[in-house]
This record gives sequence, C-alpha cells and structure tokens, in this order.
Amino acid sequence: MGSLKGREAAQLEKVEKVERLSDLKSKAHHLPVLVAVSGKVWTDAPLKCELVGRNAAIAEVREEQQFMRQVNSGEWVRDQHVVRQTWREAPWCLEDASHVRLPVIQSRLARRLHLELAGDVFTPAEKGVTQRALDQLMGWRVLGQRHKERILPVGATITAIGELAASSADTAACKGAMSLGHPHSILVLQAPQGGGPFILSYEKLPEIIASLNRVSRTCKLVANCFIGVGTVLITIKVIQGACRFLHRRKIRKRLDAEARRRRLLQEQNGVHANGNRTARPAADRHEEERDI
Repeated sequence: MGSLKGREAAQLEKVEKVERLSDLKSKAHHLPVLVAVSGKVWTDAPLKCELVGRNAAIAEVREEQQFMRQVNSGEWVRDQHVVRQTWREAPWCLEDASHVRLPVIQSRLARRLHLELAGDVFTPAEKGVTQRALDQLMGWRVLGQRHKERILPVGATITAIGELAASSADTAACKGAMSLGHPHSILVLQAPQGGGPFILSYEKLPEIIASLNRVSRTCKLVANCFIGVGTVLITIKVIQGACRFLHRRKIRKRLDAEARRRRLLQEQNGVHANGNRTARPAADRHEEERDI
C-alpha cells in the first residue's frame, strides 16, 4: 500500500497545475491530458436536499433500519440494514472568478470525494405494548429509522484532478463551458480512460500530495517495523535451535563417555574375574598334595 501511495503521489507531482480555467483552452491541441484545477461548484439545476433546505450538485441518501436482535447466548446486540440508498447528481461544473466553466463528468468514479454530511435524523419506531412484547419473544426489537444525507454543496471550492478531454455533452446544461469550435463539442474533466488519478477533494493539490506521501511513509515505517520484528523472531528461533542442538550434543557426548567408562570397567572386572578363576584350582591342588 505504501508503494502504491508513493507512486500515486509521484503521478500527481507530474500533473499539470492550471491556475485559471480559461488557460485550459490552450490545452485543446494536446487532448487528452492530465490536469489539476480548482474552482467553485456550479450547476444550473441544483438538487434540493431532503433533510435540509440546501442546494447541491451531488446528493447521496442512505436510510437504515436499526434494531436489536437476540443471539444464541441470550445477549441483545445492535444491528442495522440498509433500507434505501440513492445517488443523485445534477450536471455540474467548476467555475472560477472569470465565470469560465469546466463540466465534470463521471464524478462517482472519483476518489477522495468526501461528501459533506447535510443531515442525520433518527426516527424512533412507534409500537404498542403488544407489538413490543411480540418482538421481545421473537428476539427482534426494531429501534427506528436513521436517515443520512451527504452532499456536494453548490458554491463549495474543490480541487479536481483528472483527464481533460473533448465531449459532446449537452451544452445547454453546461452554460459557459469552453467550446472547441465544433458543434456540441466542449472541454470536460473526466476519469482517465487509460488509467490514472481521478480525484475530487476539498484539499489543495500540495496538501493531497503531502497526505499521500505521509501515508506512504507511515506504511513503509510499519512494514520496516514488521520486517525488523520478523527478523528478531527468526533470529531468536535460530539461536534457540542452535542452543538446543549444542545442549543435545553435549549430553550425547557425556552419555557416550559414560558408556565407554562403563565398558572399560566391565572389561577390567572381567579380566580380574578370569584371573581369580585360574588361580583358584592351582591353590586347591597344592592343598591336596599337602594332605597326601
């Protein structure tokens, strides 16, 4: 992951930063090209938020049913499931002080697009005593509905990094867009067709690059720590194995030495025993001769 973030940061450092949207017209002869631009979100047909009275270019609504359920151990745990999730997007553009506009398409494919939380409403479930008792017996207790709405508000200043390309988008929905001289052909910002960064963020380009480099360094540091810990553990295992081997070899040498010592003692005892058996009959003969 660290290397991926590092490569992405290196890619962003090579992206051409355009200060004014009107300067994009000079890039029309080199399309497609990766650019980074900043501007305010503008749309001619803003979306109305469901929870608050704000205008938005993008609105994401998520509705969840929250409940308590009883597990096999008898304990009650909190859970949820999605009842409804919608994504609405109006045709929108980036606009600068000169009122030049750059339409942004395929924005759902963009990364780092952290939509602003416009509303978060929880509606408790209204149930009678009988229904609550039945839920209790069934091990299922509905708490209520949670309704969240996240938006990209009109007028928000964002940084967009993507592919500048020609498109036959509806020019009526993109008033003020830069025309390329051909009928219904305008400049748009989109996800790179051949792969590459496509980012919509509230951060400036240097901040995005710094954030990616920071993540890359952190991942590399964690990876190096794991490598160091792994090396230490492997070294400890090797040392322990070597110590066990040397200990076993030392014990084996002692056992071999003890076995040799015992064999020598047995051999010496055998020699003495044979000598005693040989000397005993001669003494008996001498006693017999004396008796005669």
